[in-house]
Amino acid sequence: MALWLYLHFPQLQLDSVFPQVDEVSGQQMESPIVIVAGKRNEVVQANAVAKQIGIKLGMGLGAAAALSRALVVHPYDEQLTKTRLIELADWLYLVSADLALFEPDGIALKVTNMLALYGDITHYWQHIQAHLALCRVEYHYACGYSPLAARLLAKQRSDIVSDDETLLLTLLKQQPLSAAELTHVLHEPLSRLGLRTMHELLAIPLAELGRRFDQGLVQYVGRLLGHFQHPLAYYQPPETFCRTLHLLFELENLDWLVKPLTHLLTQLETFLRVRDKLAYELKLTLTMRDVPDKEVLIAAAEGEYRANAWLKLSTLTLSNVTLEAPLQALMLKVEHMQPRAEEARDLFSAKRKGLTAKALLSILQAKLGKDAVRGVCVTDDPRPEFATQYVAPLSESQTSLDSVLLRPTFLFPTPKPLSQQVVIVHGPERLTTGWWDGQPQVRDYFIARDTQGCWLWIFRTETQRWFMHGMFS
Repeated sequence: MALWLYLHFPQLQLDSVFPQVDEVSGQQMESPIVIVAGKRNEVVQANAVAKQIGIKLGMGLGAAAALSRALVVHPYDEQLTKTRLIELADWLYLVSADLALFEPDGIALKVTNMLALYGDITHYWQHIQAHLALCRVEYHYACGYSPLAARLLAKQRSDIVSDDETLLLTLLKQQPLSAAELTHVLHEPLSRLGLRTMHELLAIPLAELGRRFDQGLVQYVGRLLGHFQHPLAYYQPPETFCRTLHLLFELENLDWLVKPLTHLLTQLETFLRVRDKLAYELKLTLTMRDVPDKEVLIAAAEGEYRANAWLKLSTLTLSNVTLEAPLQALMLKVEHMQPRAEEARDLFSAKRKGLTAKALLSILQAKLGKDAVRGVCVTDDPRPEFATQYVAPLSESQTSLDSVLLRPTFLFPTPKPLSQQVVIVHGPERLTTGWWDGQPQVRDYFIARDTQGCWLWIFRTETQRWFMHGMFS
């Protein structure tokens, strides 16, 4: 039989939305917080502060509120819990291949196939523990030779990791019958017989159970003992990255967003590194109180996976963002990513220093905005006003520049009337253009020098008017 490890997360919503330590300030939580669910508003999750003042799981909201005037109450959000469970499954998939979700609060990991990699169950569990420590969630665990057995022991907070089949079976038999996930229809006849423990239930042969009870009970016991196969859908992580982080306190200053954003970007780095991919564009969605969400695009022209590099670009981009209302949550999603392609480099070439052109472009676009950074290319139009045009940054020009032509470094946006005395040094160069777009012009261009020593590019029109069009450096 295969060995399984079950992880039970009893308070995923509480750990996700109200962690014990604030992401922003790093301070310990001081307020009692509970999550309530059901028609009777029973406490289903409570933080350490709430438990210290006497609040217990299953307690009604009225009784809990009577214990503290500062009690913070939130309704149970099943969808948020499931989303967080999937994020944990994505994270655990990096160290354990076969796992299945037990929504909304559990994950079963097949240990048997992983022992060839880790050597023994002790080393395997050490890797799982180290991996979960970064998630900062409360969990309970147990091993079993079936998913249901491991699940029952974990939910009973057995917290045992072992491959000793006899020990695990003994521990399973010691659990109360109420721990078995049976319907009321199945529990009632067992209670009438006076069965109180799992040992008493498992002592009855399966054939006898089939004659005296419903077949559902036979299936449950058979799967619990590993005699019957338990059908599971193994989890396959998606090839996209999307994470949501709910803030403990509303933020009005984006400068305080560094710590929670770093937490998300660190997860992104791990996601990209194990897949050997680079992200080129991220979408950061800011959820604010009572106003529509704001989407911020963060781009890296040459692709990036490192968290510190993305944090730098994010900080520059967010410096131009204004919050219309207090910030409550943020979501980070990869919009564009590709496999990383290694560059072929000469072994004896000098080590490149400084920023690449694409890295510099990413920083400029993050600080100034995408539309504020453009490239310039040469066109085939001989008119100086139309000889160049704006293009996408780092685009290669398809037109070659004639190096024989003498052109100034600085051109005026529009020609200025020539008002000072000059001495013509070179010219004329006649340009007869514009007939193709209805703007015919005839100009004679000269290179001249004024009395202060400035080199000017001037031209004369057909009406003998003189203009200054540019200056040489």
